[in-house]
Amino acid sequence: MVETKLFIPGVYTSVIYVKVDRWLCTGCGLCQGAVFEMVEGLSAVRREYRLDGRIDEGVVGEELLPNVMRAARACPNGGITWRRLGGDFG
Repeated sequence: MVETKLFIPGVYTSVIYVKVDRWLCTGCGLCQGAVFEMVEGLSAVRREYRLDGRIDEGVVGEELLPNVMRAARACPNGGITWRRLGGDFG
């Protein structure tokens, strides 16, 4: 598992859970940016944000929410979903 700085007590009060449905992905690349990349021609969560090495799920800090929202809106098939997770993860 890749270590991240997301779960340091007192630093972040909420994180964003992101998920890519690779079955819906057309490979258009519109989601690429700070959070998502293309892997084997399909959208995936960037390595530094992945959960347990899964390429379709991850968590990012609140500061990346605009990037996540932009990618979700850009996806023509609605294959990117996200939700805010609140609380102290420390």
